[in-house]
Order: sequence, then C-alpha cells, then structure tokens
Amino acid sequence: MIISVFIPHGGCPVRCSFCDQKTSGGVAVAPAAITKHIAAHLATAEKQTLGSPLPEVAFYGATFTALSTTLQTTYLDAVLPFIEKGEVGGVRISTRPDAIDSAWLLFLKQRYRLSTVEIGAQSFNPIVLQRMGRGHSVTDVEEAIKKLKDISLTIGLHLLVGCPSEGPTDDQLNLDGVLKLRPDFVRIHPLLVFKKTALADDVMNQNFVPLDLESAIERTARLVAALEAAHIPVFRIGLQPNEVMKDELMAGPYHPAFGELVRSRIWRHRLADQLKQERIREALEITLEIPPRLVSQVRGQKNCNIQWLNNNFQLTLGGQYMIKTLGHEYHQSNSTDVLQMRIRYPAGPSECRQIHAF
Repeated sequence: MIISVFIPHGGCPVRCSFCDQKTSGGVAVAPAAITKHIAAHLATAEKQTLGSPLPEVAFYGATFTALSTTLQTTYLDAVLPFIEKGEVGGVRISTRPDAIDSAWLLFLKQRYRLSTVEIGAQSFNPIVLQRMGRGHSVTDVEEAIKKLKDISLTIGLHLLVGCPSEGPTDDQLNLDGVLKLRPDFVRIHPLLVFKKTALADDVMNQNFVPLDLESAIERTARLVAALEAAHIPVFRIGLQPNEVMKDELMAGPYHPAFGELVRSRIWRHRLADQLKQERIREALEITLEIPPRLVSQVRGQKNCNIQWLNNNFQLTLGGQYMIKTLGHEYHQSNSTDVLQMRIRYPAGPSECRQIHAF
C-alpha cells in the first residue's frame, strides 16, 4: 500500500510546458496535516498479513530533493513516528534527474528508510526535453540512475508519449534509453494538455497537435510490451483520473481506463502474432480459453479484440465468426496467467497453443 502525499510543484526550479501538478496529481497535503493524513489511510487499510510489506509514504508531485533540507525533514519527521511504531515501512520520493545528491539521499535512506526514488526523465530526445522546458539533459538522467544504483535505492523512471518535437524514431529511442539504464520500474503516460500551461498556448496557436487516443494506445502498447519482455515492469500506464482533471483538460488522448485499453491492445498484438503462425485457412474453429482475471483485457471493450481478429484475419465460416471465447466459465488451467488457444481442424485432435501474460 502506498500512502501518497502530494506537494504540487514543490521545489521545481522550472515550470515545464506541459505540467500542472495541481490538476494531474492530487490534493495538496500541508506538512502540518501529514500525521492526520497518514493515520486516516492506515485506519482504513486492510490488516497486514504476516510477511506482507508494510505501507510506504510517497511524496509525489514535487522535485522533493530540491526543497530546502529543512522542509524535506519537516515532511519526513511527520512520517518517522509511524516508521518507529512499525506501521509504515519507509518512504519514497519523486524528483528531477538533476537534483540528485548522493550523500543527502544516503542520509534519508538511513534516517527515514528512503526506499525508492522516481525520476521524471520524460524523454531521451534532447530536442524534446528542450521544447518542453525541462531544463535537464539526457546525460543528467543517466548520471542520476548511476548515483541511485550506487547507493542501492529502488529506481522508477517516468516517460511521456506524444511530446512536442517528437520524431518517428522517438519510441525506439526511449525504449533503448530505458533498456540501457534498466530502472526497477517505469511509469508511462500519454501527454495531456491542461489549461493554463504553455503547451495549451501552443495548441491554441496551432504549434502543437496532441496524439489522438488510437495513436496513443498503439504506441504505448508497443512500448509497454517491449519493456515487459525485457523484464522491466511498467507499474502505471496513464494518469490517475480525478475530478479536477476532467475540468482542466484541454486536449490530448485522455481516457479514464487508458491503462486497461493499452493492456487490451497488447493482447490483440500477441494473438495476432500467434495467428500468423497457424494454418488458419484450414481451421474450423478457434477457441480462446481465458483465465478469469484476463477476460476483459483479452476480449477488449465491447469484445472489440475478438471482432478485430475475426475481421482482419477473415475468420468466418458459414457467415459466423470462427474465434470463440471462454472466460469466467473456464477453469481447466491452474494458472491465472496462461491463455490457451485451441484450433480445431477437419481431421485430428485440436491443437493447443499457450500464451503467457507478462
């Protein structure tokens, strides 16, 4: 369990062209309110089972390490009693890649059990970083990751898809950058345009066109699949929806279930890749036996994946779709992560293919 404490724009030395943490983050929590905030979350949390990790307090929405050391310790001192009582396991923070002080972070690790640092890289294209007013370089990202690894902290990396000045090779550039640095996890968001940002002015002046939803889903799905195939977990896809966001959003590929749409698209790609390897022109029926937890992702919203596969592979027989699905009624496998594709041919037994979830 993560108890989030939002400090919108706290410590940020620049205002990035796309950023509005007051909208995309959460409700700000003042230092004086942290104790009550943590206690309220702990009171409603499920009882910890033996051996399960303790909750952590995460300071998000800020360049935490660019706050004054006095303010940093004020926030962290509010967490310390919960750590000492064994109710909280430690803290995690978000910051910029050019605000990493190894000695200070080592102190935070020893004093407050700092476990994780999340770095806002956003892009590995220096032109994109400059256009968005990030104020740091790709080299800063690389050096930050090295420093964090040297003191054995868990590292998260944030990426954006659909940035201004992106070129056709940027997705591969970002993928290569992450694979080179190998953080412990990644968060990926499509770039959204909020009112009262510099990027909103660019949109109004027709200097920037945000991605449409379909393009954002497709590009993010391919990036997520490649990262997870390389054993780099993607912890979150898309911003956490909130009521303020709905009112302040100006443009961009927003969907409250963006992450689910991306996961569903990954399954579409994987099923299509498998079908390309089969003798589907000889098949009488193709049945997908789907573990219950994967049913919505595999089928897609309103069964769109199954319809897409049937249509794009021209899988019809006697006017009926050939691909059938078994979901909640399917309990033949002990695994919750293995989809079975059974292909029935005119002669001989059905052939079975197993497709594992990442």
